[in-house]
Amino acid sequence: NYTPEFQTVTLLDYRNRPLATLSQTGEERINVRLEEISPYLVHAVISLENERFYEDPGWDFPAIVRAFFQNLTAGEIESGASTITQQITRQLVIQDNSPTASRKIEEIVVAGAITQQYDKNRILELYLNEFFFGNQSYGVEAASQFYFGIPAKDLNLPQSAMLAGLLQAPAEYDPVTNPLGAFARMNFTLDRMATVGCLNFAHTYTVGTATRTGEFCVRQADTVSPQTVFQKAQVETGDYLPRQSNTKYPHFVTLVQQQLENAFGAQALYSTGFTVKTTLAPELQDFAQQQLDAALTVLAPNNVTQGAIVVTDPTTGAVFVYIGSEDFFNEANSGQVDYARAYNQPGSAIKPILYSAALDGVDRNSNGSEIDPGEYFTPATVLWDVPTTYATTPPYSPTNLSNRFYGAVALRTALQGSYNVAAVKTYELIGQDKFVQTGTDMGIRWQDGATFGLPSAVGATEVRLYDMMVAYGVIANGGDRVPLHVVESITDRNGAEIQLPDSLRPPVQASVLEPAVAYLMQNILSDDSARALNNAFPAGSALTLPNKPRINFVGAKTGTTDGNRDLWTVGFVSNLVTGVWLGRPDDGNIRDISGFTGAAPLWNVVMTQMVTSARVQPTEFVRPPDTSTVSVCPDTGTQPGAAGSCASPLRNEFFAANRQPPGADQAFVVTAQINTWTRQRVDPQFCNFPEDTINEQFVNISDSSAINWLANTNEGRATAQRLRLPANIEAAPAAFCDINTQIPSVSIAFPAPNQTLVGNVQILGQVAAPANFNRYVLEYIPAGASTAQTIVAATSQQPNAGGELGRWDTSRLPNGQYTLRLTVIANDGGYVVRTVPVMLDNPLPTATPTIEPTFPPAILTPIPFDNATPALPGVNG
Repeated sequence: NYTPEFQTVTLLDYRNRPLATLSQTGEERINVRLEEISPYLVHAVISLENERFYEDPGWDFPAIVRAFFQNLTAGEIESGASTITQQITRQLVIQDNSPTASRKIEEIVVAGAITQQYDKNRILELYLNEFFFGNQSYGVEAASQFYFGIPAKDLNLPQSAMLAGLLQAPAEYDPVTNPLGAFARMNFTLDRMATVGCLNFAHTYTVGTATRTGEFCVRQADTVSPQTVFQKAQVETGDYLPRQSNTKYPHFVTLVQQQLENAFGAQALYSTGFTVKTTLAPELQDFAQQQLDAALTVLAPNNVTQGAIVVTDPTTGAVFVYIGSEDFFNEANSGQVDYARAYNQPGSAIKPILYSAALDGVDRNSNGSEIDPGEYFTPATVLWDVPTTYATTPPYSPTNLSNRFYGAVALRTALQGSYNVAAVKTYELIGQDKFVQTGTDMGIRWQDGATFGLPSAVGATEVRLYDMMVAYGVIANGGDRVPLHVVESITDRNGAEIQLPDSLRPPVQASVLEPAVAYLMQNILSDDSARALNNAFPAGSALTLPNKPRINFVGAKTGTTDGNRDLWTVGFVSNLVTGVWLGRPDDGNIRDISGFTGAAPLWNVVMTQMVTSARVQPTEFVRPPDTSTVSVCPDTGTQPGAAGSCASPLRNEFFAANRQPPGADQAFVVTAQINTWTRQRVDPQFCNFPEDTINEQFVNISDSSAINWLANTNEGRATAQRLRLPANIEAAPAAFCDINTQIPSVSIAFPAPNQTLVGNVQILGQVAAPANFNRYVLEYIPAGASTAQTIVAATSQQPNAGGELGRWDTSRLPNGQYTLRLTVIANDGGYVVRTVPVMLDNPLPTATPTIEPTFPPAILTPIPFDNATPALPGVNG
C-alpha cells in the first residue's frame, strides 16, 4: 500500500540565504509491468544486487556473514549485504537508513514478512519501478527514456548494464557528470552478469520477437561479441545531458542533491520537507567564476576551453567555492561534466603526496619499531637527477620539463623545482604500496583498476581535483584529514534539527601524516627561494601572494601532463585550500602553456581574494615540537664530519625529531674492508684474513645511474671532483663473504721467512684455488726496488702442499735482501698475494792472478828488394 509523497527541499547558502530548491518538478516515474522490461536489465539488477533473489527468504545469510567480516576487517561499514527485498523495506517501508543493529534486525524481519506476503515477481516489479536511477528518474522506464530515449523493453545488454550500475550509487556513476565512472561500472556489471551466468526467471520475458519463460543466460562470449562491442561503443559515445535546471550554481547544487539522496534515499528526502544549510559562499563563487571566464578568454589561443575551481577550509572541510565547469549549460563544451570530480592526470601536482610518503618512510626491514635511517628521506636527502633508463616494457627514461638534468639535488630543491627524474627515483625507493597507501590516507580515491608504476610519480595515475583538495588540506591542517562536506545542517518541516549521517559529515582522521612530516611539507612547499634555485621558477612568482611572507605562509604546487592536456595549481594557507584545473573536454593538446603559466595566475587571483575575504585571517605555519633544526652538509644531506670534510658551507635544515639526518659515516665516500680474491666485503666470521684484506675507498652511492653519470660525463666528473669523490667512481660491493665463500689456499712453504739462499733454489708451496683460477705468478723484488722480476708464470695450479712452484737461479744476482712474491690471480681480476723475505748470500768467485804476457823473438824475414836493416826492438835508428 506504499504511496510516494513529495515535498520541496530548500537549500540555503552559508549565511542562510536561499540558494536553490529541490522538488518533484521535472521528476519522472513511469510504472511498467515486469514483462515490459528487458530481460538484460532484470539479469543485470539481480546479478549486481541480489544474485540469490529467487531463492532467499528476503534476506541473504551468506551475504550477511560476508559483509560482517568485511566490515570487521575494514573497521567501518563497507558492505551492507542488503537484498532487493531489504532495500524495499528500508526505503519504502521503514524509511530509515541509520546503520544500527536494531534497525538492521527490523529490516530483516519486515523483509521476511514481505517475502511471505508477495511473490518474487511483485517484489522485483516494485523495486524496478520505484528506485532511483539518478537525474530525477524514478524507475527503470523513466531512466531508460531519459538516458537512452527508448522504452525499458528495448534496452540492450550494455545499456542494461549501465542502468543497473546506477542503483547502488546514482551520484557516483552518473553518466552526465561522471561518464568515465559510469562506463567503468557498466563493464564491471557485464563481467558480473557473465559470472552469474543463468538465472531462472519467474516471469514471462521477450527476446527479439519470441516470448519465453524460465532460464535466461548471459555468458562471457555474449559480453565480448561484435554486437555487444558495437553497442558498448554507442553507449560510451552517447550524449548524456542534464535535466533542465534554473539554479545559478548547478554543479554545486547537483553535488548537494546527490549527497542528500545517497544519505536519506530519494523517497525519504522528498517526503520530509528538509531545509538544508550548505557551505557555499555565493560572493566568492561568483568572483571565482568571473576569474575563470576571464582566464579562459585569455587562454583560448592555447586551446584551453574548460576549467574547475574549488576552495575549501582544511580545518573544517567546508566547501566555499565549487565550480565544476566553465558553463554547466554549454553542451558543446561538455559543460555538464563536473571536472572537479572527473578523473584527470595531475602531473607534478601529485608530488606532495609522493614526498610526504618519502618523509614518513618505509619500514623495509619490518622490525615493527621506529623507522631506521635509510628507510626515510629528509628535506636534505640528496637525489640524483641524472639520465636514467628503467628496464620496463617499454623502457622508461624520465625527463624534466626543461629538458635538462640537475645532478645531485636536495629533496627540498627537487620538490620545489619540480624535477621529474628525482621524483621517479623517490617512487622507486619508497615503492608502489607506500605511495598508494599514503595517497589513500590523505584522501585520494584511486579509480577501480587504476594503473600504478614509475610514471605515477609524475602524475600519470588519474585523480580528482575534489580529492586533491582533501590531500593538500591534510598538509595545511598539520596532518589531520578532514573530509570535505557541503551540508552544514538540516532541519525538517517543523524546524527540528536532523542529525547528519556520517556520509554527509565524515569523521576526522587524526594524524594521517605525523605533524612533523606535515610541517616539513608546509615549509618546503612554501619555500620560494628553493623554488627559484637553478632558475626553475622566478622568485616572487604567481605561487606566492602579494605582501605575504615567501616561506611558511602559502604553499603551492603546479602540474602539467604530457601533451599539456591538464594544467593544475593547488595551494594552501593555514585555513584555506584553493585548487584550479584547466584543460579540454577532449584529448586535444594544449599549446605553449603549462600549469605554471596557465593555471597558476588564475590560482593566484582567486587565492588572493579568498585570503582577503577570509573571516579568519590565515597565520604562518606553526612548527610543532617534534621537529628540530640540524646543521648538515648540503652536498650529502648528512651530518657534518671533521672540520673541512664538507666541500660546501654547512646549512641548517628542519627535521622530524625521530627522523634525523644520517651520520657523517653515511656521506658519499666510504672505506670498506675488501677481500682481495672475492672482491666481497669482509665479514668478521668469514674470509677475515689480514693478508687478503685491503681497506679501499668507494663512492657511497647506490644509484647506478648516478655512478655512470659521475664516471662518464664531463658534468658528472666535475661534480665528483667538487664533492671530493675517489678517482675510481665505484660503489662498494654489496655482498659480504659468507659460509659458502670459496677462498684459495696459497702459501710459500720454502724458503722460510728471512732464510739465506744460495744458488739455484727450488721454491715450494701450494696454489689450490676455486674454479675461477686464472694463473699464478712467482716474482722477486730486490730491497729498495719498485719493480718485480718474474721467476715463473703458470696457468696450472699446485694443489699439493709443499709442491714445486718454480726454480730461482740466484747465482747471478747481487747478494742482499729480496722479497719473494707469489700472486694468484682469478678470472675476474681478484687476487691473493703471499710474500717471504729472504737473503741471498752466494759465495764470491775465487780471484785469478794477473800474469804479464811474454812474446818469443820475432823472426824477421827480409823483403827481397829491401836492403834496410830492420830495427831491432829497443834500438833506435
